Amino acid sequence: MKNGRKHPQITGATCNTQLVQKWCGMVLLGILVVLFSLEKDGETAGPATVTQSVRSDMVDSASIEITRNMIEDIVMDFLNAKVPWDKHRVKIKLVQISNGLMLPDMPYSYKVVPPNDTRYLGTVPLNVVFDIQGQPPKKAWATVKIEVETDVIVVNKPLNRNQTIGKDDVNVVSMDMADLPSNYISRLEDVVGKKTLRIMNPKEVFRTDIVELPPMVKRNDRVSIVAESGNLRITAVGEVKESGGIGDRVKVVNLSSNKEIFARILDSKTVQVEF
Repeated sequence: MKNGRKHPQITGATCNTQLVQKWCGMVLLGILVVLFSLEKDGETAGPATVTQSVRSDMVDSASIEITRNMIEDIVMDFLNAKVPWDKHRVKIKLVQISNGLMLPDMPYSYKVVPPNDTRYLGTVPLNVVFDIQGQPPKKAWATVKIEVETDVIVVNKPLNRNQTIGKDDVNVVSMDMADLPSNYISRLEDVVGKKTLRIMNPKEVFRTDIVELPPMVKRNDRVSIVAESGNLRITAVGEVKESGGIGDRVKVVNLSSNKEIFARILDSKTVQVEF
């Protein structure tokens, strides 16, 4: 028999105690590992929460929305007050309008700015300027089409030069004023009985420069001669030496000096000397 190392005897109670101690040590080690991991990440072992960070530059102050409908209402109110034509014969169509905009929640005012010298006919662009207290102004815009229906005299059948115009030669039709020349004729009495100054074709619009109108002044009529320069105004009595219409330059004799001059006809009683 070989001599060997003598092993100690392990009883059942001793074995159970060692197993419990080993299991407890493993559980404790696991808890320490979890705690260490959580503390490393800067978190706490509590209920899970979700926090959303918000960039400060994404937070807008209180503002006022100016919608496209509001811009349209502003423009239409302005036009209804400004258009000089008969409201029953006017149609306003919105062609284009800018997008809405945001204004700071501060006191503001607005104004509609039309083009200079607009006649409120045809296509008209408009700016809407919003003035905000203590802030640069903001702008919106709209483009409208203004149609004004008006009576106009047109040719019914071909007319020759120097032909006397009869009632059967003309028609009265309705047209959009924006499509007409500025000197169109709208009254029958202004063409019937007059003579044409050139050949005219059917549907052509009568104009004052096509129809021979009666002279505004005639030879030997007495008129007032007006001469103006700045704040200086001089008048004299004259006698017309040739017939003419408004805007024509005619010979006039100054009865005070017996000098013959040229003056432009303003009306049936007045001519103006041009410097």
